[in-house]
Amino acid sequence: MLEILVRAEADGVVRYLLRGAASAFRKMEAKATGDSPIASRLRSQRDVVVAYLMSLLRELDTTTQARIIDSLLCDLQLRGSKEGIEVAREAGVNIEYDPHAAWGILLTMRSLACAYSDIAREGHETFASELPVYAAQLVEALNEIACTKPELVRDIAGEMIDWPIMASRNYPKKSDFKELADRIGLGSQSPVKPQQRHTWKPDTPVNRYLLRMLTVECWGDRRTLTKDSIPYYLDEVLMPLFEKVASEVGGWENYKEFAEVARNAAKRGKAGVQRSEIRGRVKKFLKALAS
Repeated sequence: MLEILVRAEADGVVRYLLRGAASAFRKMEAKATGDSPIASRLRSQRDVVVAYLMSLLRELDTTTQARIIDSLLCDLQLRGSKEGIEVAREAGVNIEYDPHAAWGILLTMRSLACAYSDIAREGHETFASELPVYAAQLVEALNEIACTKPELVRDIAGEMIDWPIMASRNYPKKSDFKELADRIGLGSQSPVKPQQRHTWKPDTPVNRYLLRMLTVECWGDRRTLTKDSIPYYLDEVLMPLFEKVASEVGGWENYKEFAEVARNAAKRGKAGVQRSEIRGRVKKFLKALAS
């Protein structure tokens, strides 16, 4: 059915009916807020409509699905970007700014970034070869914002201890990056305070995961990671969390971030050796980053 509507897009009657349906759906969305019984019922009806539309989309071939998604994203960009609105108006199309459209782009980006990265890691050549192009676009935009509007990224930068940059064999200079780090307040609110003497390596999956738990996920009370606070983070914060997750997924070997460590430890065959090995890795990480 949807494929027929898509192919008949040029038909004035079809466009009129689709616009009417869209208008009715927007009114439903506007009323489906709050805690009243009517709002709750409208939300249920809205969810049914969305599920039905998704079922129709899944019946189409992937090329048509991609064209529809691309068109929807272009529409969201036009309505959610001030520059997009200006482009539309120059083309004779009057569009009002819609902040919700920008959020639509953000939600899509969150899903696409993970999906794209996973497919590239699986060995898809085109995905992998184009990844530097898109990564560069994002980092260039981030660098421009950090230089001209640092206040926009200062909160998130304060929670992180590393930062994406464009780098070549001879750039950037260490002093340039230090200036950038000071401008955005890199690590200022993080419990981890990196020092020049630290031997921590960011290129291992376990280390990246542990760092994310402390900085991005904010496990713990955000006290500074020092030699004195290692026991707190090790046995009161991280290990109880990891043990809970391991129990839920059916064991350490099913815990994605610790699976390799657990399998290697299991070969030694001693009871409890997996937990002991993982605890040792976590402790080593904390000692390497403690200030």
